[in-house]
Amino acid sequence: MKKVISFVVLLVLLSLHIFAQSKDNKIEEKPSLDGIWILEKVEGPSYLSVKDYEDYVLAISSANNQLKIKKKYVFRGEPTNIELTLLTDNRREKNTVPWSVNKNIEESSKTRIKKNKIIREHTSKTEINGKEQSFRGNEKYYLSKDGNKLIFEQIQTFPLILIPGQSNGNKFIFRRKS
Repeated sequence: MKKVISFVVLLVLLSLHIFAQSKDNKIEEKPSLDGIWILEKVEGPSYLSVKDYEDYVLAISSANNQLKIKKKYVFRGEPTNIELTLLTDNRREKNTVPWSVNKNIEESSKTRIKKNKIIREHTSKTEINGKEQSFRGNEKYYLSKDGNKLIFEQIQTFPLILIPGQSNGNKFIFRRKS
């Protein structure tokens, strides 16, 4: 009888330990941003507006811990296509993106989910006027409170050679394509 009671107590303690551990290691659920989104508004301290981004379409699809983002727009007469593959479990990813100074640059980034936001921190390097320059950026993707808008916040820190130490922050607001 003593063995049975000891076994039951051991099972209860083990169950409590597993429950407490799973509660501490809770993985945040990825918000569903899947769909096709159309730019509606640009907010922020920079000089950009919706007129600068002609026909801006953002397409997002997800599966497991992978998020595919396709951005297509015409920026001041220049067609731009960006395709990103993000890993939302905080692993590093690399993506090649168009850049106005060079044809393309490689971005290294890390993506995570925090408080229903997909957060991507990225860095890249390129050569400008014979000097290697580094860029840092932070992006956030999330839904509005009512779930009808997708907000894409972007902060980019420029190298000293382009715009001395300037960071820009813009908020792009998209509506779901009907």
